[in-house]
Amino acid sequence: MGRLVAFGPNVQIVLWSPVVHSSTWYRMTPMKVPMPYWFIVLVPFLFMVSQIQMLNGKNAHACVLSVVSLMSWQAFVPIFVVHVHSESLIAVWALCNLVLAAVALVFSLLAIVPVVIFLWFVWMEVQVMYVGIVREHPGGMREPRVV
Repeated sequence: MGRLVAFGPNVQIVLWSPVVHSSTWYRMTPMKVPMPYWFIVLVPFLFMVSQIQMLNGKNAHACVLSVVSLMSWQAFVPIFVVHVHSESLIAVWALCNLVLAAVALVFSLLAIVPVVIFLWFVWMEVQVMYVGIVREHPGGMREPRVV
């Protein structure tokens, strides 16, 4: 459902995974202590695994919190990777997701995983707000060498 919110009705949402190649904003923007790009691919899976314990219990509040937070988290990752919205909007969303993860700690200790990940997302978004996103190589397109 979270990916449906991010992408709209599309068959590709089931198999989507973050693509962070060398010419994406994430790899070109200078940031201090960035999340390893290969780790971003694992983040949606880690979010799902961290909520299993909350969905297993009989507590209705925990189940509702888990479903709402998972929807928000699964929608956040593609929006972060594509980065089509303003940095401040994405930073506020990351902060809201951090609060959801912190509240989930009441019900499950596995929620520490999203807490740490969203601390990292907030940190990266704050950096991007001050540094600015680099979307193109500063020297333009690379030309092949002629020998």
